[in-house]
Amino acid sequence: MTRDELKSAIHDQPAHSVVSVAFLDLDGLQRLNHGVGHQHIDAMLGEVVTRVARVAGQRAHIARWGGDEFVCVIENPRDAPNLMRVMADRLRDAVRDDPFKLVEAVELTEAWSACVLNELCPTRTRGRYAIRARHTLDGPGPTDKWLPAVVTEVWLTVSIGVATAARLEDALDLAEQASVDAKLQGRDRAHVAPTP
Repeated sequence: MTRDELKSAIHDQPAHSVVSVAFLDLDGLQRLNHGVGHQHIDAMLGEVVTRVARVAGQRAHIARWGGDEFVCVIENPRDAPNLMRVMADRLRDAVRDDPFKLVEAVELTEAWSACVLNELCPTRTRGRYAIRARHTLDGPGPTDKWLPAVVTEVWLTVSIGVATAARLEDALDLAEQASVDAKLQGRDRAHVAPTP
């Protein structure tokens, strides 16, 4: 979901409602981007969204806010301050506790350069992996082939700011400032903004 889609989804909130926001800022992603490249970073960002959605549940609206920033918005949460604090800790754990796997096929020849890589699996040799490549350009149907793969594990942390307010814009501003405070306190933290 984009910023505009998020704002439109929350735009018609009733006057008596509240909105809680978790503002996630991935730590060190810009520096990592120069080392691993855009393709891997895009895959990692997609995985971040998957992990956030798994933790936040179906009631949450999730949007990419900037290059390495995401927001998770929940309308009318019960016991908002406690719920959002617990959720922020779970979001932080979801990003931090499992490595992101960056996969590259080793023997990707010119003929297989336009293929879809999926289904990573360990081989019988410890620490080695294979990936299934599906080539769709030649012939009437797709052709599958297992290729050796190199998997690099990358560990990320996230600084999270949490806020609850009557208006979405206020909650976003407070949560963003709380994430800055979390970074200033040493990163890999969650900081809850005082309720206005």
